[in-house]
Amino acid sequence: MPAPLLSIRNLRTYFHLDEGVLKAVDGVNLDLQPGQTLGIIGESGSGKSVMARSVMRLVMPPGRIAAGSQILLSVDGKDPLDIAQLPFESKALRQIRGRLISMIFQEPMTSLSPVHKVGFQIAEAALLHVTKDRKEARAIALDRLTRVGIPNPERTLEAYPHELSGGLRQRVMIAMALACRPKVLIADEPTTALDVTVQWQILRLMAELRDDFGMSILYITHDLGVVAQIAETVAVMYLGQIVETADVLTIFEHPQHPYTQSLLRSIPHVGRRSRERLEAIAGTVPMPINLPVRCRFADRCQSAFSDCFEVAPALVEGQPGHAVRCFLHSKEIEQHG
Repeated sequence: MPAPLLSIRNLRTYFHLDEGVLKAVDGVNLDLQPGQTLGIIGESGSGKSVMARSVMRLVMPPGRIAAGSQILLSVDGKDPLDIAQLPFESKALRQIRGRLISMIFQEPMTSLSPVHKVGFQIAEAALLHVTKDRKEARAIALDRLTRVGIPNPERTLEAYPHELSGGLRQRVMIAMALACRPKVLIADEPTTALDVTVQWQILRLMAELRDDFGMSILYITHDLGVVAQIAETVAVMYLGQIVETADVLTIFEHPQHPYTQSLLRSIPHVGRRSRERLEAIAGTVPMPINLPVRCRFADRCQSAFSDCFEVAPALVEGQPGHAVRCFLHSKEIEQHG
């Protein structure tokens, strides 16, 4: 297997609040291979978006990446660069954002500037990283709008975001993220606000653009149906930690963590009787402030036993490529400190 394009090691993003330390991301390890789409799934509050913003170094105070964390980016055979150690306002970090790693944010309705035309917003990234020629930057913006399938892209260049529909705004966001042909694209629930038909079009578009641009995608969502369509590998996240990771077929056919199993049982299936109720996971994701050292899903797990409330399980690879954080499958305890 080739070296990972993006390697996350022991990522810990904490928010120091008056109430205590909120551990939004707490010890995440992930590898994104060249040309791969890695799906990150979990309920709201699991830490998915904070993890994505940590990779982009967009976490603002009182949040910060804790000491010891690594976000290693290896491009064109060069030695890995640790993004987590770069100063927040450094030139090196500005050169990475947009050019090597780009991000589609969660809300296309609010992520575009309302006072600038679409063409200007896309060309701005090209002017920063690709060319100083405004005509060439505009040509790049036009090309990206054409690639994402926007009808009449010349007209869209001169439009303001409020003049476009939600689906078109989402395509503009993708075009902007692809302006500099990044190596890694982070998509943070980019289809949540769209109807099912447009959602399918966007997913197909992203898969095509991944192949055309030769990039890797970190796709964040709470929709298991979306993951099944776009990802090769899936990491299940709960309360700041990865609880299970495997290829997409294994996750759907042989899930091992009780949380993953519960998520899958909550999906509506064709043929289910209309009067049958979907299974819901009891309780809610707790606030990750001053959490005790134990299994974080124990309070909501129907299979929990005494050890789950006393010590924390480690993420253990029981089978090649399939790792689970659960005492039902391994007695290994997570080491802290």
